[in-house]
Amino acid sequence: MEEKDVTIYDIARELDLASSTISRALKNDPKVKLKTRNKVHQMAQKMGYQSNPFARSLRNKRSYLIGIIIPRLTNHFVSSAISGLEDMLSIKGYNIIIGQTYGQIDKEISALKMLMDNRVDGLLVSLSDQTKSPEHLDPFTKKKIPLIYFDSVPDITDSSVIVIDHAQAAYIATKHLIEAGCKKIAHVTTGISHGICADKYAGYKKALLESNKRLKEELLVFEDLGSIESGKHVADHILKMNKPPDGLFFENDHCAAGCIAGLKKGGLNIPKDIAVVGFNDEPVATLIDPNLSSISYSGYEIGRVAAQNILLQIENPEMPKISKTVLPARLVIRESSIR
Repeated sequence: MEEKDVTIYDIARELDLASSTISRALKNDPKVKLKTRNKVHQMAQKMGYQSNPFARSLRNKRSYLIGIIIPRLTNHFVSSAISGLEDMLSIKGYNIIIGQTYGQIDKEISALKMLMDNRVDGLLVSLSDQTKSPEHLDPFTKKKIPLIYFDSVPDITDSSVIVIDHAQAAYIATKHLIEAGCKKIAHVTTGISHGICADKYAGYKKALLESNKRLKEELLVFEDLGSIESGKHVADHILKMNKPPDGLFFENDHCAAGCIAGLKKGGLNIPKDIAVVGFNDEPVATLIDPNLSSISYSGYEIGRVAAQNILLQIENPEMPKISKTVLPARLVIRESSIR
């Protein structure tokens, strides 16, 4: 005879608790005392209880899946944001499906189709560098699937966004290089026409103009910023210049670290000859010699806030879908820019 599956009602009888308490405890609902949650989990394990996500999905007309589109998992900021997302979503019994775009729009479109096929209840998106306009996300908004952009967001949207003030952060970084005595500051970027790249360029430009410094085309260095190797390409470019800059502002720490290594190999002293500031405060910032000054902000906090907002929208379908949350960023000054 086939053994009957253990239910929350069986656990409730064993512990003399309400079935609703058992249900909340198994979801790690903070409304249930930690001691009670631990007791319920121990009894569930002892009795061989297994949750039935399919039954729950049918009952509540939800998949309990949240889709996440990100450029690269190897990015420290992104991995921290994922941790913040998971910590918040797991409390409510949600799982995540990740689509990794590697900064390419065709992979972004493919990942979005995969998430739509999996019937996600909500979508969190950090756009690829190639995405100038997010029309390919229209199927989600048409189906009224909650959508929130974080970090890399569109210029215009009818959805919620969670960001830092990239323009202000870039302004602070460039201003620091000016105050360190740099006369000729270059900006290393993937582009200046849209998204967070345009915001960072705006901050760089504002700091220069305020200090009566001219914008020069040769001081914009365009490079794919995803690796240390790309930074070495930037170093090669700078070493070939007749009059190289004495300050560098990067929008990515890995590229900045690779550039520092390449410039030192080429015989330049950092920061005496060229002062350097990066962005994101990745672990590599404290591994390179000299340690890299960088804009720091919490990926974990952005992920946590994004998860809170997407859950609010899922559980309250009538609430407004347009909002903007701006989280703080700060400059961490290290040896690479102290002159």
